[in-house]
Amino acid sequence: MLHPKGTPYLLYSDGEGNIYEDTSLYAIGRTGWDAIPVENEEWIELPDGGQLYELPDRRGIGID
Repeated sequence: MLHPKGTPYLLYSDGEGNIYEDTSLYAIGRTGWDAIPVENEEWIELPDGGQLYELPDRRGIGID
């Protein structure tokens, strides 16, 4: 199933449990040290019961 809006935007948190979208960057995948675009048909919705976790003191990477 294709992601309904194409490639999702990068998500980030503020350390207080709030999640935001950075609409200037798209989410990417990693393979080893390489950051690569993910094909739209590879994205899936977060399953029921799935959770997002904060990773303190980390920086997200995306593609514009």
